[in-house]
Amino acid sequence: MRDCRSTGREPVITLLITAAALAGAFPCGAAQRHVGPGQPYMTIQQAVNAASVNDTVVCHPAAYDGPPNANLDPIDFDLVFLAPAGPESTVINAQNYNGPVFEFSGTDITSATRVEGFSFKDGYDPFDGGGVRIKEGADPVFENCHFISCESPGNGGAVSINGNFGGASPAFYDCVFKINAAEQRGGAVHAIGATNAAFLRCLFYGNSQDHVDHGGGAVYLSDASPTFENCTFVGNSRSQIQVEGPGGRADFRWCAISYSPDGVGLDVESQSSVYLYESIVYGNAGGDAVTCDTLGVWYMDPLYCDLAADDYSLCANSPCIAAHNPNGRNLGCTVEGCGECESPVAGATWGRVKGLFRH
Repeated sequence: MRDCRSTGREPVITLLITAAALAGAFPCGAAQRHVGPGQPYMTIQQAVNAASVNDTVVCHPAAYDGPPNANLDPIDFDLVFLAPAGPESTVINAQNYNGPVFEFSGTDITSATRVEGFSFKDGYDPFDGGGVRIKEGADPVFENCHFISCESPGNGGAVSINGNFGGASPAFYDCVFKINAAEQRGGAVHAIGATNAAFLRCLFYGNSQDHVDHGGGAVYLSDASPTFENCTFVGNSRSQIQVEGPGGRADFRWCAISYSPDGVGLDVESQSSVYLYESIVYGNAGGDAVTCDTLGVWYMDPLYCDLAADDYSLCANSPCIAAHNPNGRNLGCTVEGCGECESPVAGATWGRVKGLFRH
């Protein structure tokens, strides 16, 4: 399946990852700590233990299984974690060990902390954030990372962002959230409090939460102010996105929210503030109606190439392609991947639609 990189778009929150921040991520004099077979460090924890502020931990292609590659000691200073071969070749498999893979905490974690090119698989925490936990003013940047089958009996199967104690404003750029689960809220992402987290060109599919009284199979927000731009939400359970609490304001721009097998696309509590701008909402079993501030919302089939094969690239006639929608802008994060096609669900029963997804 294609990921959401190289779309050629430069949305507003790209500015969060500024040239200055990128330049600061590799400062002169910082060391590189190489990890992997045949490298000076055999485990990620060894490299972190030896690192100083602004060093780069370079992980070579390998399967990094369990501690001491996962459930690392909490990181409280700026580091760069780089996997040049990308997420398919550099997998941190936490093996459901008790605790998140990474925890970033404190205001000394700035946007100079970057995590790029990793897959986080089978992370587990009994409270929140099976893959990554971010809190107390930390602002790390994740780029081209995949979060796969991470879970928590609490909140945030893949990622927990807690802005209640000093804020927290991470950025996620070109990331994939796949088949993560939480029993309470936020199958993939749980964000609460004073957070201005940014999600740019991210794909959320097959994520779930299990509690009948809650929602947010993909994302749960409470009193938070994140921005989602050009993100694709497809096949996440219950309400794909749930927003609660009177504080904060969540913005969704140029997104595609489709095909929840058993819930609505976007569930907004009456006292919450949400802005949905120039986006597609379609084919959610619980309904597509939204109760928030909107401008330019279309209820059209996004026309993915092959739902059954988890291929969410776009048919050539998809309304998510700029040439085929009223605003002339690409919607969601995936790109054209096949010829013209017809809707696979038009006139179908929900039993058939559910059968298209292999969770």
